[in-house]
Amino acid sequence: MTAREYIDEIKLRLNRLGVTSTLNDPLILNYVNKARRDVQMATLSVMPERYGRRDVYLLNAASAPVDVDSMVHIYYNVPIEVRTFQLPPDYIDVETLWIGRMKNGRWIYREARRLHKKEFHNVKTHCFNIPHVDRPVFVIDSKQYNDFGGVDNICYIAGLEENGVSIFNAGLVQVEIWAIVALSDFDRLDENENVLSIDLQEYAVKQAMVYCLNDIDYIGLKQSMVSQVETYKRMVIDNYRMLKQQSIHQLPSQEGV
Repeated sequence: MTAREYIDEIKLRLNRLGVTSTLNDPLILNYVNKARRDVQMATLSVMPERYGRRDVYLLNAASAPVDVDSMVHIYYNVPIEVRTFQLPPDYIDVETLWIGRMKNGRWIYREARRLHKKEFHNVKTHCFNIPHVDRPVFVIDSKQYNDFGGVDNICYIAGLEENGVSIFNAGLVQVEIWAIVALSDFDRLDENENVLSIDLQEYAVKQAMVYCLNDIDYIGLKQSMVSQVETYKRMVIDNYRMLKQQSIHQLPSQEGV
């Protein structure tokens, strides 16, 4: 469904309800964008995988500078560098992060372990949890305010040394991230819906109709539509949970039990 098709569908349904007031396309599109964000927030905890995106970053020493928190390990006397780089502002959360380095002519990847910001300093000095090229760690800080008043997502990674030498010395470092990202708004009428599935598109249409009916003071119809939205939301979430349960296959040893 395109943005234009969203708008046309909403106009058609409003007309079928006997709504005679006219809403212009930019206003309806604004309600569509708002409804799509509502749909994501309502379903994010149940189906986060539907909002995932794989991003790959090729970093060098300049694009991932050493943070001031870098230090020498107090027990092993080896450097523990903390590298930082900026992530897109639409990131809601990072599910997995892999760090790749070039060795002997091929890429070697290791999954980094995520830490809470409060743990970061202690882990770097802990004898048993020292970050290493084969067991790197990372932290996401989404509270870094930029010069324009916005909020940046900053990633801190540690454990990028091999035999005391930074892996950046061997060339580029590849960071592969699977992240949960916020829906982007429609800017053009010919834009396609690339994230929401058919059932969630229907959810968004119903939610946008609530905003439209509220705008033109059709209170009775609005309350009825609010009830329909809640019923439809529960149905979508319950069906998805049921499908996820059905997709869990039994082990061969458990079949027939």
